[in-house]
Amino acid sequence: MKRMHAAYISAAVLCVILGALALSNSRLFGPPADGGPADGGPAAPAVTPVQGRTLGTAATLAIGESVTFADGPSVTLVRIDDSRCAKGNTCIWQGELSPVLRLSGGGFDTPREVRLGTVTAKRASAGGFDISLTDATAVSITFTITKSEAYVMPVHSQIRVTAPAAGAVVTSPLTVSGEAKGTWYFEASFPVKLLDADGSAVAVGHATAKSDWMTESFVPFDATLTWTAVPKGPTGTLVLEKDNPSDRPESADSFRYTVRFTSVKP
Repeated sequence: MKRMHAAYISAAVLCVILGALALSNSRLFGPPADGGPADGGPAAPAVTPVQGRTLGTAATLAIGESVTFADGPSVTLVRIDDSRCAKGNTCIWQGELSPVLRLSGGGFDTPREVRLGTVTAKRASAGGFDISLTDATAVSITFTITKSEAYVMPVHSQIRVTAPAAGAVVTSPLTVSGEAKGTWYFEASFPVKLLDADGSAVAVGHATAKSDWMTESFVPFDATLTWTAVPKGPTGTLVLEKDNPSDRPESADSFRYTVRFTSVKP
């Protein structure tokens, strides 16, 4: 009887030891029950799609999240570098949070990374867009992005251009389209030219009316510009001139705005 009692005790002790070993192994090697990181560090934020929005409206992103602006680029929060002084330490500089954003599409021929900072760089510019940091934590940021002033399509009472957009990357052949009032044409056309950063002509052509131009109403047009020379400078100017057969200065007019080139002279 005593031997049986001792055997039961030994078995119970063995079960306790095996249970403790299993629990230890699960803590060391098994995934945490809450889905957080196994090393006990802060859990990475969930990556969820962010609804598209228009430029100028604030957007909040967690690390790894992206938002695509209907009238601009796609923006991804790649990471947030943290150089802030640790609590309890005495530092010469208190440091900052530095989010790194990746911008693509919306006129970017290749993705571009931009670094902001809660102290040193709350604003930055890239590819015709201005980015402003509104708020930042260790895992998320709130920011706004707008078109740089130079890349906002100007307004003219006599002509409206629908393509290319201001600040767009242009390549040869380039289709220019829009509508102009009949008084902008002469013999159903008007001059169009593309200038480089030096003001030299990269391409010259004519826009042609797509319907009867003998009217004071808006008439649609299109034009095709081609070039082989490599432009000088990363930006150029698209110029749509009112046809002025009389050459009188008071009758001259033009519509011009900034575009960008993909390949330029050094």
